[in-house]
Amino acid sequence: MATLKAHHAYLLGFTPQLLGIFFNGLLLLERVKRAAAGALGERAGAYLDGWIPSRSGDVVSNVHLCESLLGTVGRDAGAPPQTIEEFYAWSERVNKQTYEAAKAAFEQGGDFRVRLAQDLGQQVGDVVQLANLGLLVQELLEVAPSDELLGAQARKLGEAQRGILAQLENTLGYTAGHDDIQAEVRRLVGLVKAAPDAGATAGHEGVAEGLAALAQKLDVGAVEKLFM
Repeated sequence: MATLKAHHAYLLGFTPQLLGIFFNGLLLLERVKRAAAGALGERAGAYLDGWIPSRSGDVVSNVHLCESLLGTVGRDAGAPPQTIEEFYAWSERVNKQTYEAAKAAFEQGGDFRVRLAQDLGQQVGDVVQLANLGLLVQELLEVAPSDELLGAQARKLGEAQRGILAQLENTLGYTAGHDDIQAEVRRLVGLVKAAPDAGATAGHEGVAEGLAALAQKLDVGAVEKLFM
């Protein structure tokens, strides 16, 4: 049976986090639309109308990618998720199956990058998800700055942002000697530090612009190339 490649481990770490933008964004928009009236309800509804049509093709192809990559090493991603609850369970299964496959590959060949690839893929995916969901929340807060549901979501994203930064800084601690990886992680740390607080309770237009800029500057392809 084939062993997991570092590039595939990276993609299997990154892709579920990328899919989280669709599922978590959909859940948020549905909740806001149900709870809100007036301009906020209209804005959420307008976003919701385009959310599925504009993203469904990418969702299907990314789910299939995970299925295919795990299949090459004899592992099963499980049934494709159709709901947010199913997505959380599916994502957890993909992460577990990838971890076990990466561990087996490391034990067989001793390649540190196979183990590291999944971790870094997840961390980069976390930043992408933070930037996109943070942008969505801040744009909605522009319409209704005092909305409690959105405020609570913003606070969660702010906490997540600090957690992501701590994880990236921790990665620097166990990748000493891998100069190419350290350079990319330092670049990501700098971008996250420079980004506005996703949990901001004021200045929403500027925060949204800053988070949009973060998404544009990430250059996730540069990180992926480390494992190709």
